[in-house]
Amino acid sequence: MAQFLWEIKGVEYVYTMSQPGRSMAIVRFYVGRDMETSLVDLYNKLMSNFDKIPPGASQPLVKTQVHR
Repeated sequence: MAQFLWEIKGVEYVYTMSQPGRSMAIVRFYVGRDMETSLVDLYNKLMSNFDKIPPGASQPLVKTQVHR
């Protein structure tokens, strides 16, 4: 999963974790990049690769967390 996330413009780092039956990816963007643009780019990339997600998996959940 993480490989296509690296294709998003402005991605600084991708962290992934997996357990049987679930996985999680944290995508960190460069400081100063517009948050709304980053979220739209992330969502579009996830949806355009949805066919690669295993059958029966739920739709990806995108959450934000801003560190100040």
